[in-house]
Amino acid sequence: ENDSAGFGTQTGYDVYCEAAQDACVVRNVRSESHKLAAGQPIRVINSRTIFQAAQWYPYSGASLAGTSWPANYIISGTGAGGDGRYYKITTGGVFGGSGLTTATSGSATGLAASGAAWTPSAFVGYRATIVAGTGIGHYCLVTANDATSVTCSGGWLTQFYRLPQATPDNTSQFVIEPNWGTQFTSGGVTWAAFDFNSIDGAPAGGKVGAGSLIEDVTVAGGKIAIGGNGGGIMHRVMVSRPDWIDTGGQGYPVDTPYESFRADQVTVNRPGGTVYLPATATTYSLTWGMPRLNGATQFKAFSWDQRQDAIVWSTGSGLGSGPAIDAFIGGRSDSDAHTDVFRGRLEYGGLLGPPVPDPSLGPNQNGMPARIGGGPSLGNGAPGSIEFWCGLSGVSGTQVNSGFLCWSIDPAGSMNGAIANIANTTAGQVPLTLSAAGTNDTALAIPLGHGNILFNRLISTSNNTPSSGTSIGMGPTDAMTYGCAACSVSPITGSATNQNLIRGNGSSGPAKVGDYQGISIYSASLPGATSGAVTVKPQAAAGTWTLQLPNSGGSSGQCLQTDGTGLTSWGACGSGGGGAVSSVFGRSGAVVGQSGDYDVSEITNAAADSAVMHNSGAENISGLKTFANDAIFQGNVTIAGSMSVGGPWQVVSDIPSSPVAAIASKSTVAIDSDGKLKVSENGGAITEVAKVSQTTAYADAAVAVEKTRALSAEAMLVPNTVTVNGHALSANVTVSASDITAGTLPHAQLPALVSGDIPANAANTSGTAANLSGTPALPNGTTATTQGAGDNSAKLATTAYVRSENFLTWTCFVTGSTSVMNSCTWTLPANITVTGFDLSAGTAPAGCSTYPVFQVWDATAGSEVGSYSIVLSNGSNFYTQVTGSSNVPSGHLLRIRTSTLAGGCAPSPATIVATVTYQMQN
Repeated sequence: ENDSAGFGTQTGYDVYCEAAQDACVVRNVRSESHKLAAGQPIRVINSRTIFQAAQWYPYSGASLAGTSWPANYIISGTGAGGDGRYYKITTGGVFGGSGLTTATSGSATGLAASGAAWTPSAFVGYRATIVAGTGIGHYCLVTANDATSVTCSGGWLTQFYRLPQATPDNTSQFVIEPNWGTQFTSGGVTWAAFDFNSIDGAPAGGKVGAGSLIEDVTVAGGKIAIGGNGGGIMHRVMVSRPDWIDTGGQGYPVDTPYESFRADQVTVNRPGGTVYLPATATTYSLTWGMPRLNGATQFKAFSWDQRQDAIVWSTGSGLGSGPAIDAFIGGRSDSDAHTDVFRGRLEYGGLLGPPVPDPSLGPNQNGMPARIGGGPSLGNGAPGSIEFWCGLSGVSGTQVNSGFLCWSIDPAGSMNGAIANIANTTAGQVPLTLSAAGTNDTALAIPLGHGNILFNRLISTSNNTPSSGTSIGMGPTDAMTYGCAACSVSPITGSATNQNLIRGNGSSGPAKVGDYQGISIYSASLPGATSGAVTVKPQAAAGTWTLQLPNSGGSSGQCLQTDGTGLTSWGACGSGGGGAVSSVFGRSGAVVGQSGDYDVSEITNAAADSAVMHNSGAENISGLKTFANDAIFQGNVTIAGSMSVGGPWQVVSDIPSSPVAAIASKSTVAIDSDGKLKVSENGGAITEVAKVSQTTAYADAAVAVEKTRALSAEAMLVPNTVTVNGHALSANVTVSASDITAGTLPHAQLPALVSGDIPANAANTSGTAANLSGTPALPNGTTATTQGAGDNSAKLATTAYVRSENFLTWTCFVTGSTSVMNSCTWTLPANITVTGFDLSAGTAPAGCSTYPVFQVWDATAGSEVGSYSIVLSNGSNFYTQVTGSSNVPSGHLLRIRTSTLAGGCAPSPATIVATVTYQMQN
């Protein structure tokens, strides 16, 4: 049986074998259905099904985004961002998401496309998949988007083995596709997983098991049921999905010790399922991993071997004395290792090491190094250490005992670990030594029996027994030495002899720190006999100098003095202090200054309090005060008497932010908030001060005001010596016909005509209109011909329209938003230019996963008119007009198209009215 009723309708298999006497063989088959064969045992060799799902991209070089699909069609994701699985459409409609888009920029957590006009948050939960350019083969889960960018807070991921990370840029091309396996709706389309086994066991529900072989086979979209008791073998098999193995409800094939299952060179591939990077000439492939009992796939691989057998190597003896000890590698005999690191091992037997040198190459050859290393790191990550594990002892029984990390070498080469249970019964013996070349140059020794560590040769000059109870000890005549007997020059002193860092007391007195000059100590701590300590150290920026102490303790009452170079001596203390001070201002002890301690007369250049102005508080300033420089007063200054100014003066003021207010019973002069000088007399209204220019002083203020008014009126008069067209203005001027020349007086300056202005004579109302300029196109008395549609000739119109009129509109009531459809039809009577597109919705959409898009549609041309497209948005009833200029020929059908469906709305938009503004071209 095949998919004769349409792809995905097949219920059986192309080949089915049940209860066969021998293996059923399917060889050299190319199937266009999706279920190839079933049987047990079965051998499928050199056969394949083909990938027939419509991929999100490329689909015929385009994308499923924004396209309409009916139910029952089979779809799948991209090669890089999909899962190779088939899905069947359950509800037809138009897909959401986004088709192929070129980024204008990118980052570690997203992409931007400046020319996009996406609906904010429409892509949350989708995948952004880079299909070309920088970052190809990577995808990310969209956590936010606005009109021109998508954000993926989790960063970029890839399903390709060891594909390098690359931050996308303006060469990156991407699509927005569903998050396959967890997302089952996009736009107006819903779908469900379409799972099946391309190769299955028989009867139904079984698995391909013992005696079965699948070799040089390709299956698309489905799984392979293999791994029953007795197992099966797979060689060079290609699948489209990483979860290609079907356990058939019989557990996990590699987590049971009772199966012998091999999956060798199984690769995952599908259209777009490889990435080639020209810079490194490298091709990257998809990976897969076995389902495991603990729910985690530990490794991703291309081959998997579930055998428990080891590979054994044997060799006979070249001397004819019998075979050599066998060596093997590759066993997995501990079926209960689970997650125990110590027991999860690749087993081997014999010594693991480099080969014996080839004798045919000559005698005395060096052995090859045995190299072992920790794992390398990436970037600034830390490299792996080398770990050595030791087994733990257990109690009597048959259980497998675990182990522990007993020794490691870190990336810097330091060794870390525990040394326990070193049995040594003789005091002074050295069970662990790290030695130099000479037998007497032991670098580190651990003598047991004293509970301490003796550093022999490195620190101590002999191996005398340290005193009991010390952790690092020396003999009574030992010294901790810098230098060596064989050195010609000491690295510290420059001499040919050793110098002691710490020397034992022996019989020559106290122990010493150093037998040489020049030891550097940052700080010295001197502990007290019973408690506490005194620490001596220089300042952080200590300078460079030497302090040399005297050679004695000095006498009682003497002071330590320096000569200025750091050489000190004892001498009499100076007398500059004038003796002991018993009190200050009559106060003893720690004296704190108080008000009144000093008088103004005791302070140089101090002014008396009465001669200064203070920052706050009211005060009287007596005497003459002269300000030599500008004086600034923060706040109000009140003058109780008169203020006299001896020379020129001016008042400069910032313009206040609030108007001046009158003060009752007070007269005020101030700059107001409009910047003008104003006055208030006796608390009266605030009045602007008049500003006049005059040369005569008037004693009476009222006369001065009237003079100002007269001067203003006089400035507005026109002298009677002025003439108009030669007519003096000394009397009324009569304008004659000769005063007006054609074209010299703008229309706006002519008075309105009144009755009688134009005489009713024949010369002005009939004939050839002699008083009018030029000859009319239609002389008086001529019979007009009938005007045709669009005719702009010199005829008398019976029906007509005005060319290029801007205010003609066509209105359409849109019939729906949940399916791709056209509303209204207008057959254009003439060429038009569309200049605007308006849209309103009586019921605004809300909560849509996809908001509908409406376009002005040329049904004859089958395309959108210009860029007249409006996307509805959440809660909006009215939308901004789209303007432009697009021509549509006469006779074309003009419609309103629902190009993108509303999806997931509550409610959906309704009562939608579209209005098209246009101009006639004829």
